[in-house]
Amino acid sequence: MVNLHVRAVELECSTLGIAHRKLMNSMAQYRAAGPGSSSAEASHQKPSVMTPNVVAECGRLPSCGHQLARGFNRVYTQHFLQTLKECAAAKLLHFPGLFDERCMRQAATLFQFDDVVTGPQHGFAGADDYWRRASSKPWLNAIRLPTLVLNALNDPFLPSHALPSSDRVAAAVKLDYPREGGHVGFVSGRLPGRLDWLSDRLLHFFQQVR
Repeated sequence: MVNLHVRAVELECSTLGIAHRKLMNSMAQYRAAGPGSSSAEASHQKPSVMTPNVVAECGRLPSCGHQLARGFNRVYTQHFLQTLKECAAAKLLHFPGLFDERCMRQAATLFQFDDVVTGPQHGFAGADDYWRRASSKPWLNAIRLPTLVLNALNDPFLPSHALPSSDRVAAAVKLDYPREGGHVGFVSGRLPGRLDWLSDRLLHFFQQVR
């Protein structure tokens, strides 16, 4: 549903750090928690991915999704929805009847689109089921690898009250909630601003856990 941005930074041949944002963090946190692997296996095997690094938390999809339907966020949502609908319409050309085209085109919110297209097409009952089960927040207390959760408190897409607190995450998880930064922007310095704060913060974290 969301464009995924992944960057691998190799600090040494045996250590890999991953920086990602948006929905990619659910997959990375799932892998970091290692569901299905026993603690004995984990203690004897060195993971190939040593440092999952969460850039934008988005751990509660319901909070984020409904926030995108409010206020000025609706401007972004409508633009985003248009791109989703174009992709969905193109898919219908190859797979007629895959989902209800009329309902898809009438969707005015991400919830409505996910209820018709994204959820059912990926094995979920609908948007509620998809948003609940795909949220990364429930995995944060099971993560075994050093992980940084980084999200600005003034992120317009994710209310600060939806961010996980320290008592809801594992000891391997470090929470960092700067007061400002917007939605994975973190612009610093004088106008027009610099974009090096985020990369510097990530590299500092990678170096700490080498």
